[in-house]
Amino acid sequence: MSKNRENILVIDDDPDFFESIRLMLTASGYSVFGAGTGEEGFDKAVQDKPDVIILDLMLPDMDGYAVCRNLKDDVRTVSIPVIMATSLQSASAKNYMGKIAKHHMADDYMEKPLKKDELLSKIKSAISRKIPSPSPHKIEKSILVIDDDPDILMSMQTLLQARGLEVFIAENSLEGLKLARTFTPDVILLDVMLPDKDGFSTCAELKKDKKTMSIPVVIVSAVGEEFTKPEYAKNIAEDHMADGFLSKPVKTDELMDLIDVLLEKK
Repeated sequence: MSKNRENILVIDDDPDFFESIRLMLTASGYSVFGAGTGEEGFDKAVQDKPDVIILDLMLPDMDGYAVCRNLKDDVRTVSIPVIMATSLQSASAKNYMGKIAKHHMADDYMEKPLKKDELLSKIKSAISRKIPSPSPHKIEKSILVIDDDPDILMSMQTLLQARGLEVFIAENSLEGLKLARTFTPDVILLDVMLPDKDGFSTCAELKKDKKTMSIPVVIVSAVGEEFTKPEYAKNIAEDHMADGFLSKPVKTDELMDLIDVLLEKK
């Protein structure tokens, strides 16, 4: 894929359709790559961060609505615009499917066969809206994200700033502790696996420091099933004085609901 051109991911199991779209978009200056299943498409979206996704409704492993919802529920892919496409014929079905696409958080919807001018217009519009603007209101709350994954940090920053929150980021425990003591954020999102110290120990240290002990801390982990079962997560949170626990990949609705609850309590 080109680093200088905008990248389009086409998730469709029809090789003829993909090739026609690839030729159309490549001639218009875009770099195009494809996936033939929903699972493959999601993985490529996470890995390659396309500028826009064109998503077919009918896929061999899952429907496009489910794929779209998965993309919009994951902080790593939530900001990528999704244009859904279908070849359903009846007028009533087309209208109904478009409404469902919007319900599943698709950014736009098109009917096959895709018309070049319409598609290019929708892609251009989607790209212009890709990076959400921060809230125009005065920022009153701040979040510190401590994670050594640059993609997670970027995704979290984009998502949280779009919700009107000020965001500080740190890639290790030491840097995170310094920022927490300096800026006293309203909530801290803390990864378990850090390069210098584990997140559980970092959380305990934050809770023992008078400057940071009142800051709600959410531990975020992709360690495995033993930490995602409610009873284990609860015990870990209590043992290390965390105020919440989320499992990676983090779902945006779950994340924002928990942040809202913690901000209200604080």
